Amino acid sequence: VGSGDTCRPERLSRQARVLAERPEIGLVACGTDRLDESGRSLGVHVLEIDGDASRLVLERNPFHHGELMYRRSVYDAVGGYRDFFMYAQDHDLVCRMSRVTGFYFLQDVLYQRYAKAPGSVSASPERVLAQRCFSHFAVRCHEQCMAGRPDPLDKWGNAATMLMPPSGDLAKSVRSLGLWRLRQGDDAAARVFLEFAHAHERHPLSLLGLAALRIR
Repeated sequence: VGSGDTCRPERLSRQARVLAERPEIGLVACGTDRLDESGRSLGVHVLEIDGDASRLVLERNPFHHGELMYRRSVYDAVGGYRDFFMYAQDHDLVCRMSRVTGFYFLQDVLYQRYAKAPGSVSASPERVLAQRCFSHFAVRCHEQCMAGRPDPLDKWGNAATMLMPPSGDLAKSVRSLGLWRLRQGDDAAARVFLEFAHAHERHPLSLLGLAALRIR
């Protein structure tokens, strides 16, 4: 369970039942209600997943981690968490699991996730940025494995981040996050994200966002 998060009493039994009844499924998620600091709902996260999710995890991490239940045998088979990925260990794990087992998403909302809980990744722009970077690299490792090539981290170790060809996807993702934080009035976080995006890819939207921060 994530920092400050809670879940329904029946969540674990519901997920365990899926694993018991469907041997081809190795990971079970459930619907999540995202709450702000006051407990107000910011929206419910529910997806339809039943089977192969190896392509889906290339697009994004479809889970929040705390709501997951997975088989210990699958966890051990893929090597468990990898320390290198820090705040994105869950995305890396899910990517590797998706290559060896099916996923299932319970449609009921059984988990409550608090945004910006003290000590959580979402409470710090710097940790959020680090999470984006590590998550992006996890996807790139997954892409290589899906193409039949060795996992870059296994092949080169920590130097893999410097040896992989550059990608503009990360800068685009972080820029979008910075512009969204700017619209929300969170100038400190917006500056962290927009400065990073601008340093990695010169783009007019990053410049406009940084200019807007300077005149506020």
